[in-house]
Amino acid sequence: MWVERIRRKPESAGGGFIEIDPRKTRLSQFDHTTGHYVKKPLSLRTHVFGDGRTEPVQRDLYSAFLAKCSEKDFLDISRVGKSWPGAEPLLRRAMSRVKEPASREGLSRPHVRNVRAGRPSKGKMGSGGPRSRSGEAGDAVAQARAPESRISIL
Repeated sequence: MWVERIRRKPESAGGGFIEIDPRKTRLSQFDHTTGHYVKKPLSLRTHVFGDGRTEPVQRDLYSAFLAKCSEKDFLDISRVGKSWPGAEPLLRRAMSRVKEPASREGLSRPHVRNVRAGRPSKGKMGSGGPRSRSGEAGDAVAQARAPESRISIL
């Protein structure tokens, strides 16, 4: 059902939907400047190129660019090389608009109140302390609202 909802959005706007298997393509691991795949932790949000000359780009934006250069589950490397000079300035402009999500430290949550039975509690959220489910929910909402979490490649 979720995939069908995602599939209908671009089609209703006159676009298309192409499903790409991330295990086969490994787009977030590919570096077109070296032609190699380098495994990275999910926490690393920036793609650093291996050639030492190309400036880093946001990992999800780079993966989306590579997806645009893919046919089914295969990356067309020659298409990447031809498209990169025109795509690089667009990715850099898009990166300048993307703000990194706030860290847990100092994350403002004005919608969450530390109240128990009508009285404020001391540093606790609900009955489970600062890492209770209500705190996790606030973090999940903040993360879902982050611009980079809206980019998805199937």
